[in-house]
Amino acid sequence: MKYKLISAATLLLLLCFAFAVSSLGEELLKRSIQHDEESAVMPGVYIETENSSLPVITTTFQSDGLMQQNSSSVNAVISVRENGEEVLCHTAQVSYRGHSSMEFDKKQYKICFTDENGTEDKTVPFLGMEKFDEWALNGSYLDRSLMRNYLCYNIAGQFIPYTPDARYCEVYLNGEYQGLYLAVETVARSSGRVDISAYKNGNNALSYIVCADWNDEGKSAVENIAKSAMIYPEQSSLYVVYPGKEKLTDTYKSAIANNISEFEKALYSQGFADLSNGYRKYIDVDSFVDYFILNEFFQNADAGDYSTYFYKDAKGKLCAGPVWDFNSALGCDVDTDLPYNSFVMTNKPYFKMLMKDSAFVEKVIARYKQLRKTVFSEEYLLDFISDTEAFLGEAIMRNNSLWGSRMYGEEIQKEIKLIPSSRNPDNYDDAVRALCDFIKRRGEFLDEYIDTLRQYSHESAVKKYNR
Repeated sequence: MKYKLISAATLLLLLCFAFAVSSLGEELLKRSIQHDEESAVMPGVYIETENSSLPVITTTFQSDGLMQQNSSSVNAVISVRENGEEVLCHTAQVSYRGHSSMEFDKKQYKICFTDENGTEDKTVPFLGMEKFDEWALNGSYLDRSLMRNYLCYNIAGQFIPYTPDARYCEVYLNGEYQGLYLAVETVARSSGRVDISAYKNGNNALSYIVCADWNDEGKSAVENIAKSAMIYPEQSSLYVVYPGKEKLTDTYKSAIANNISEFEKALYSQGFADLSNGYRKYIDVDSFVDYFILNEFFQNADAGDYSTYFYKDAKGKLCAGPVWDFNSALGCDVDTDLPYNSFVMTNKPYFKMLMKDSAFVEKVIARYKQLRKTVFSEEYLLDFISDTEAFLGEAIMRNNSLWGSRMYGEEIQKEIKLIPSSRNPDNYDDAVRALCDFIKRRGEFLDEYIDTLRQYSHESAVKKYNR
């Protein structure tokens, strides 16, 4: 009998693959999903502002020429009613929120509950979610199916820690119906949100949350290497989310920048894949794998560039997440008709280099195939959409009686009009059908081509100092 010797390179690849598969999590996370709850009803959220005043939007131009819109806050009382019964009544501050969505006719809101002294009150249970003070009310105006964010958050929440909870509600402002909204937990440090160690002045152990997002001179930007090296898009920067401005010192901010830059130097170096001193030394690899898969499957074109969060506990490594904002996912990007049969995450900051490591690629492939049998299965996703639509029921008609003329057909608001115009649905049923069709085609494409991700870690693609 003749024996063939396995080359060292082949042996290393096999060992990396075995390690990748063995370290993947098997069990899904528990998550309370609104439409699955036995006593689920559609709540009404009633916002009564002081003297019926509304937030004011101010427009400025930054030094980079980008237009920046900000909203003032107004005092309000927010009440929640379920089956005609008031279950919450609390003081709050209300403002408009969003970036491009500031231009939408159907505004998005940020609500911040306050106590009798006007300071934030983190003890408020809102729509069955964990107690806190701040939530976003997403109008699902760009997404004509009204389901993308709800679907994506609830799928992500079954395998990605600290995914924001999300609940539907119908909103009334000063007695006037505003439509169907999705109340979403904002990203913040809390035992019920991103459960990392609290900041302590003078403590050298770093605990923080950062976000890559649109340039905003009013936020605390991190001077990291990736920004100066133009690895991020010109219109995007990394900002400190936690600690907040009131606690963030220059020293701590510099320490955060240094910590992130150390990871970036390791990742964008010749020895980036070294098991001891490469990128693994600084990040929770599995969190980056799951972040990649979630946003790749849902083809979230903004992920990696904008609305992209990272967090680090004092005793842990840098993690990717929580996930945020899927308005433009699943074929709903305004400016670009992204084909369902293309990859979107392989050229993103950090992930472009991670995909050059065969061990990381093998993890992605194995994890995708694992999740495709559960939360990413076509049957599960389509049933989820069908059940959600049934739960929304007449709320869809009430919402569309107010906004439908500006969401569907020829009179659609220009800010949400998809290009080319043939992509815009004529009605709600068309929007849901397009969502389901995209999911089917996306899954079929990834099933057939997920293994081709190995091309990114092939020797020909991994060149010295290649970004």
